[in-house]
Order: sequence, then C-alpha cells, then structure tokens
Amino acid sequence: MFKKLNFDSYEKSPRINCLCEVHYSKQMKRIVEPYLRKRLTVYELCRKEDHVIHCEFYKCDNPKGIVVISHGFCEPSVRYHETIYYFLKEGYNVYLPEHQGHGYSYRPYFNEKHPDYSLVHVENFSEYVYDLDFLITSLIIPMKEGLPLYLYAHSMGGCIGALYLENHPNVFKKAVLNAPMLQINMGTIPEWFARTLASFMCKIGLKHRYALSQTPFTGTRDFYEYEHGKSYARFNYIFSHTQKTKEYQMHGGSYGWVLQALKATKRALKTSACKKVTTPILMFGAGEDVFVKNHGQLEFMRKVGHGTYMYAKHAKHEMYLAESDFLEKYWGIVFDFLKK
Repeated sequence: MFKKLNFDSYEKSPRINCLCEVHYSKQMKRIVEPYLRKRLTVYELCRKEDHVIHCEFYKCDNPKGIVVISHGFCEPSVRYHETIYYFLKEGYNVYLPEHQGHGYSYRPYFNEKHPDYSLVHVENFSEYVYDLDFLITSLIIPMKEGLPLYLYAHSMGGCIGALYLENHPNVFKKAVLNAPMLQINMGTIPEWFARTLASFMCKIGLKHRYALSQTPFTGTRDFYEYEHGKSYARFNYIFSHTQKTKEYQMHGGSYGWVLQALKATKRALKTSACKKVTTPILMFGAGEDVFVKNHGQLEFMRKVGHGTYMYAKHAKHEMYLAESDFLEKYWGIVFDFLKK
C-alpha cells in the first residue's frame, strides 16, 4: 500500500537553504546563472528527420547520481534554473530536455512564415514518451558512467513520466512526480464535453487551432491572476526572461493537444499499466491546484500500490516555484527521499 502524508505536519526531513524572496533576482543573476553557465552543455538530438530535441546537461563536481527533468505544459527551461541549482549542489548531474512544441525543440505544425511560438500542439501524446526514451537510451545511459538515474517530473511531464515508468520499469532508481497531470482540471467545463469538442474539431481539420479558453502569449503581467505558484519574486524573474525570448512564450494548447492529453491521462490510469510500475515514487499533490486534480493522482498511487503521496493543502500547482519557506521543507523532503 502507498502512504499518504500531510506536508504541513511532516517534520522528519532536514530543511535545506534556499534562495530568499527579498534578494531573489539578484541571487539568480549573481550566483545561480554564472554557476549554471559553467556547467552547461547543450545537445540537440534527432529521433527522426527534422525532429530536433533540445537538451540541456548540467554537470556537478562530484556526482552521485543523475536527475532527468520532465517539464510541464508551456514551460520554458528557465523555470527550472533554481531547481537545477539545488540538484547540482546536492551532487546530481541534471538533464533537462525540452519536450517537442516547447523552447528550442521541434514544433509540430510550425509555420516559418507566420510563426506562433505560443501554440503547443502534439499529434500523439506518445511522441513525448518516445522522445524521452530516445534521449535516455541514445545519450544519457551511454554517458552515465555507472551513476543511478532519477526522474523529476512535473504536471504534463508527470504524465509523460508515469507513462514512461509503466513501459520502462527498470530505468530509474527513484521518481519524484510533482503535481502530475493524471486528471486535468477543466474548471466548469465537464471533461466529456471538452473531449467531445476537441475530437470534433480534430475531425473537421481544426486540430491545430487554439482550444477553447486557450490564448496566445500577450506579454501581460498579472501575478494575482497567476495560479501556478505563490512566489512573486520567482514569477517576476521567469516572466522577464519569457518576455525577452520568443522561444519561451508557449501559452496555449491546440484542440489536438487537449484531445491527446485527455487520452493520455486515461492510459496512464489503466490498472494493468499501473501494476507494471516498480520504481519507488514520491508524489506531491497541491491542495490549491487549479490545473490538475488530486483525485487522478491518488487513483494512480492506489493502483501502483506503493510509494508516498505528500499532500500540501495550501500549495499551488508549481510547488517547486513556491515561496522560500515552503521550498526549504519541500526540497528537504525530496533529497531525503533520493538519499534513502
């Protein structure tokens, strides 16, 4: 059986020192960014013709393991710079591939004459899993030098990670799934309606159009309507980078993406698939998450039958971008899990 723990009352893991809110931007520019640049190597791999996957590799001084980060929907790599810094400091090399449709990786249905960097589309959600497996088997495993592999996956990347663990149970020593997308929160729209609408739009040739309620990046900054995290300092830092870099301006999904994502969450929750997962899992669920539902996460853990579900009642979706006090405890729990 899996264990369900309360983040607020859990005090068994030591806290770590995190960047402070007050001087966050200054610390990122003066400490973190130079530190990361010295350790960065960029790889571009092609799984098939013109299908380039951009991957960042960060090497620490005395590695004891390797962490593969599977990022979320519409997320640029800059969101994980602070996270990567903590992993390096704890002795883990880090690979951060940008999923197709994101950042500098291949973008399905991208018009060079009229480029739209905001739109995220995928023909089949399995493409994400195939890309990840290609990266692991062709780049990471040949270069791992006997070091164990760990997975850190968030939101959409958590769904990709879950599907990967179901199909490749012996690759990762442990996995941390942060607010994984195992059931999408559609708000007031019933899931059956969203799926029916997306399916209809795909059938009539409009799968590349922005889905209902999805919009392009406008450059508007409004933290109080920003439902991802709780740290204004971190939001402000990331947003300033996003404004300056068009490849970071992913903002909305197509009808094709919505349909594929809904299908993928159903596949990930199949009992027969969940039973194949043997990797030890630490999963975080956020009580104030407006993007994914805790119910799907708990269903996954019940069907897998082992691991730990850490419920943070007052956290939002992007827990790794929360306020500093929360992060000191959060990362303490993560690194304690990886070490045991």
